[in-house]
Amino acid sequence: MRRARFYEGERRRGRTDRFAHRTRDGAVDDGAGDGFMTVAPNVGPSEFLDTPMKTADCRAVLRRGCFGHLAFAWERHVEARPIRYAYREDWVYFRADLSLRKVIAASPWLLLSVTEQQSPTRVSSVIVRGGCYETEATGTTLGNAAALQGIMELRDRASAKPRRAPRVRRSSTVYRLHVDEVRGVTAFVPCPAGGESRE
Repeated sequence: MRRARFYEGERRRGRTDRFAHRTRDGAVDDGAGDGFMTVAPNVGPSEFLDTPMKTADCRAVLRRGCFGHLAFAWERHVEARPIRYAYREDWVYFRADLSLRKVIAASPWLLLSVTEQQSPTRVSSVIVRGGCYETEATGTTLGNAAALQGIMELRDRASAKPRRAPRVRRSSTVYRLHVDEVRGVTAFVPCPAGGESRE
């Protein structure tokens, strides 16, 4: 009885639109027949929508960044590996240990994901797809020179830290991922970075 009176009062005030919904046959049911209130659609403000990024902006994110995740299929599973990288002239340079080299040997097509925070509530996410190749014996003199520059940039970025770690014998090899396809979005993040820590 109270629901019916409440709904009648809302209808007189012109507020019945928030209780209306469509039935299976497409008709509009405002709830007057059964006295129950319905839930409004879960829609958000326009600023919550993802904004596609231009190719140039995607490449700028890759250029500024140095950390991402490689995704690949391995033994009927999807795996991801965090990597440090350097981006240079449509190539992404990174180090691959023995296990990752086995993955590349089995299937050289990988995906790289890089995220950059634009503000406490907005991030840009870039996805790169392409094939992986060794940086040695590329087949041409120009290719070898370009690969060497990429290796040097990766090395320079890795050494840019306050304290240099002791030298150890490396068991990794530098590979490069060609940017065959790149796309990205800038998205709203409902959980601002730097907020209250969760227990």
